[in-house]
Amino acid sequence: MSRKTRSRIFQAVIGLLLALVSLAQGQPIVRAANLYAAKPLPVKLNFHPHTPAHIDDMDAHMGDRAVNNVLELFITASPPIYRANGDVITITFEIKNTDPAPLAGPFSVDGTLGSIPCGTGPLAPNGTIRCTTTYPITSTDMEFPSIFFSFNAADATSPAISDTQTLQLDKERREMSMLKSADRTTYSVVGDVITYKYVIKNEGNVPLAAPFTVIDDKLGTITPCGSGPLAVGATTFCTKTYPVTQADIDAGSITNEAFAQNSGATSCTFATTKSRSTGPLRWPPTQPPSSPLRPIRPRGCKPLRSRQRSPQLPARQRGT
Repeated sequence: MSRKTRSRIFQAVIGLLLALVSLAQGQPIVRAANLYAAKPLPVKLNFHPHTPAHIDDMDAHMGDRAVNNVLELFITASPPIYRANGDVITITFEIKNTDPAPLAGPFSVDGTLGSIPCGTGPLAPNGTIRCTTTYPITSTDMEFPSIFFSFNAADATSPAISDTQTLQLDKERREMSMLKSADRTTYSVVGDVITYKYVIKNEGNVPLAAPFTVIDDKLGTITPCGSGPLAVGATTFCTKTYPVTQADIDAGSITNEAFAQNSGATSCTFATTKSRSTGPLRWPPTQPPSSPLRPIRPRGCKPLRSRQRSPQLPARQRGT
């Protein structure tokens, strides 16, 4: 490639760049021939309006998302836990105007349960209005541990809206767990005493009433165990002693299992404790005692399911 050809290509590239800059500034297009003019051409560069320094201004001009999102919606439910088909839940909505100007209204709460009228207005800046609706629990709701509802507030005479809020209602869960431990892991002579400790915890979402009972396949029924009522997440405990027998020494170890229960809940986990013998065996060994009745594995420990209520789906299809 000759030197003259390279020079022409260079001029063409520079001319194209100057033309782009001129178009961006609304100025006449600068021709490539002006590149060699005696007087240099001033070039003014501007930052793009969406650079970080202008993000706030950009947000202010993005339309409804920034301008109209001036309502806040707060939702409460009473009670927040359902127990049976037909339970009636009262849902309360509170709408707040965060705009510096009053809103004329009327207002509504729209979502899973349709459109709910919520005040006629006007609503002053930082003012609030409240409204309520009720929801009866259905047999389908009882099949799930939780149900969900989505809502947002709106002003009928302006584009003012709120963010979408979700309400969760939980099915009553009466559940407990138990942790069992022993104060020693070995024994050596007849009469050694092993102290067992049973710690019961409320794993559900409602308080559990006393009394609590422990069923141990070696120590039998222990009641009452601890005290109540037992708040959600709280624990209570009891202890029981067991004297070692010659049969335990001959057997070489003691293994026992237990679970806890009250009138409405049963622990779903067996608690097993094993202690090892270090004492001499008696010859001939004693006949082992008849096997004690082992506790029946508690029922009702099924995997939990949840569903999302959708206003777009017919009721019979919700959660599918």
